[in-house]
Amino acid sequence: MNLRILVFGSPVEKTGILAQRLREAGHRVSIRGGSGVGPESGGFDLVLAEIGPDLHELAGLNLSGCPVIAFGEQAGEGPAVEAMRAGAEDYVSLRSPERIVDAVWRILKGGDSRRRREQEELYHRVVEQAAEAIFLVEPESWRIIEANPACERMLGYGTGNLSGVGLEEVVELEDIGRIRKLAGESLEQEGHLSVGYTHRLADGSSKKVEGSLSVISHAGRGVLCFVVYDVTERKWAEDQLRRSVDALLAIYEASQLLSSTLEFEEIGTRLLKIMQRISTLTTAVISVPAEDGRLKVWRAIGFESLWNKARYTPEAQRALYEVLRSGEHRVIELHHSRNPEEKLSTLYLPLRIHEHTLGVLEVYGPDDLTEGQMVEILISLASKAASALENARLYGELAEREKRLQDLVGKLFTAQEEERRRIAYEVHDDLTQMAVAAYQHLQAYAALPEEARGGSRLLEQGIEMVRRTISESRRVIAELRPTELDDFGLAASIRLRAEALREEGWDISYEENLGGERLSPTVETALYRVFQEAITNVRKHAGTRKVKIELARKGNEVSLRVRDWGCGFDPGDLVGEGPGERVGVSGMRERLSLLGGSFDLLSRKGWGTAITARVPVAWQDGSLAGGKGSRPGARGTKIL
Repeated sequence: MNLRILVFGSPVEKTGILAQRLREAGHRVSIRGGSGVGPESGGFDLVLAEIGPDLHELAGLNLSGCPVIAFGEQAGEGPAVEAMRAGAEDYVSLRSPERIVDAVWRILKGGDSRRRREQEELYHRVVEQAAEAIFLVEPESWRIIEANPACERMLGYGTGNLSGVGLEEVVELEDIGRIRKLAGESLEQEGHLSVGYTHRLADGSSKKVEGSLSVISHAGRGVLCFVVYDVTERKWAEDQLRRSVDALLAIYEASQLLSSTLEFEEIGTRLLKIMQRISTLTTAVISVPAEDGRLKVWRAIGFESLWNKARYTPEAQRALYEVLRSGEHRVIELHHSRNPEEKLSTLYLPLRIHEHTLGVLEVYGPDDLTEGQMVEILISLASKAASALENARLYGELAEREKRLQDLVGKLFTAQEEERRRIAYEVHDDLTQMAVAAYQHLQAYAALPEEARGGSRLLEQGIEMVRRTISESRRVIAELRPTELDDFGLAASIRLRAEALREEGWDISYEENLGGERLSPTVETALYRVFQEAITNVRKHAGTRKVKIELARKGNEVSLRVRDWGCGFDPGDLVGEGPGERVGVSGMRERLSLLGGSFDLLSRKGWGTAITARVPVAWQDGSLAGGKGSRPGARGTKIL
């Protein structure tokens, strides 16, 4: 053994005989001289201190607990007793130096035992004062052997009352199997295992804990050592934070979802699902007023879990109609008719917008449903839902008005075209026939001998006027309603009109791919009117008679394009309504817009003009077959 010895109060050489005896006993000795008192003894195993007859030297020593062996010239029990009374562990006389070996062995052995006792006392004090709950469990019987005060306080047991208690009595049943499995793993390996479970307290309540599990030696055997701390409040705070975050995300999601749809059904369904996700509600109902003023269920979720007739009790009905009347939310508590101890927290929220209550949102659930910030969150969601429902209602009214307008415009078009058709046939059957008869009579008159006719010049003039009347009447008929449009369709009507223009000297070409297909009367009439207006504008403004006409169907759309090589103009002159707008463009645009079509105009000075009209083929009887997204006016006008 290495012994580090500090010599105090005497020259080192004077202790040489003592050191020699220790070396002979097999110890390696390192001796150092010292002066003064205090921490000089730190790092040494013992102190050799020479004392005189009065022993006063020992009284002033402060050697930080380092054992002291006094030595001197005297011998006998007297000096030894006095030296130990003064604080020395032993006394060795220089006359008997062989005793130093026994003294050192006795002191060192006693020091080890003392240090072990001190360490055990220290560990015991640490465990007793630890804030963590520490308890030992015997792995065979699964009973608690010992527990520190912190564990007893946490579990609500008195001092010493946990000893002998079974582990299943202080751990929740759903956790006991997992804890035993971890304990088995801990017995097979070294180190600590992390644990987290729920403790059952003496009063029946519970606490969540986390910590470590390990195996330690106790009374010569391995036992399970649990070191855990209470995390109930932290878990509660985490749950509250998570719920708050979920609620904020739900409000944001509700804002996005409820503002992205204008469908009543979708708004109600989404609202109830979002509320169910972020709260503890068991049932949610949206009630709206019926025509007779009474509230009826419009949408519901979890309705099957609601007590039978719970929402129809007098108290619930009073709250419902009070919220509908006042526009203020209400919280009440409903009690089961057969078991008054069973209760249900109920929240009634008005779906209110612009001082008008659209309905009432009923929310049923446990007590915490109406605690904390949850009420404010549900009120916010109800407010957003009310805005979305109002927007959907307004959109529905607008769509209905647009539909009525479409029907009206379709009827007006039909009436207008029917009137033109009637006039056309009347002119054809009456005016033209009479004019033809007059023309034939005048020709017969002109064929009489000259002496029988009188002034022939006047007669020739009359014949010419009648001829012009016939020509004009035919032109008017074609302008009002070409009979070939009804008889042969759009493609044939445009072809006949193009041939007539070609006879007048126009350089005109015509291409179409309808293949004899007839379109709806409304579509054919609209496109024919566009063609008429385009030709009229070419005749009046373009300064050319070179025109190309294209009529084609692509998928569910039919298009008409009229291109001329005239002088062209600045399309910017057509922006806005007014007398400065070129004749017929406004009419073409409005006709097509009412049919859900589009109108494109391209013109440049020196290049000419091209107009393109497109109309959905599915237009029938004043409306688009196909429903959603096909509303008149939905497609705009492009002017390039």
